[in-house]
Amino acid sequence: MMLRFLSILLLCGSLASQGGFPHPMGPPNVKAEYLGKAHVSPQERRAILSLVFAGNAPSTCVSSERTLAQEIDSIRIARASLAPGERDLLVQASDNCNCGGTGNCAFWILRERPGGFDTLLAADMVQTFSVEPSSSNGYKNVMTSAHGSASYSDLALYQFDGKRYRKTHCAGEEYTQREDGSFSDKPTITPTECGAE
Repeated sequence: MMLRFLSILLLCGSLASQGGFPHPMGPPNVKAEYLGKAHVSPQERRAILSLVFAGNAPSTCVSSERTLAQEIDSIRIARASLAPGERDLLVQASDNCNCGGTGNCAFWILRERPGGFDTLLAADMVQTFSVEPSSSNGYKNVMTSAHGSASYSDLALYQFDGKRYRKTHCAGEEYTQREDGSFSDKPTITPTECGAE
């Protein structure tokens, strides 16, 4: 019991030192680009496509406004080094099989290995993501935002537990609508319970 209490204190201390979670969604801190414009190896491309279209025939995931090639080119990726000496890929789908009606899509973190890739995170319903300056177990924390409405988003902080990323803290980010119809410049952020992953 005492060990668990000390672990919670250490975690809270590390979050406080970064400015604490929750906080507004910041910049991605990585360069996100479309797969069609990114320079990826054939191995990386195969890993990304097998992940995005797992269990689905790619043609069934294409929206009516795009061709399959355009759908594949619209997958968003970002390269990062989430731990010293590592090469990681952050991948966000854009297709009908992995996205909801409000623009939230499936999101993955892949760690490159000599023989392929390990999936460190598989999350649903992510609109934007950011690599945080803080770390857990040697890996940078990752924050995501899911669009709920014009004024509300769900925020989640993912931390590495030694094997994979887990959602550890959640919050709601809401902009207040003024009488003239505009929204406040700064959101109100309220901690919430994290749902099941």
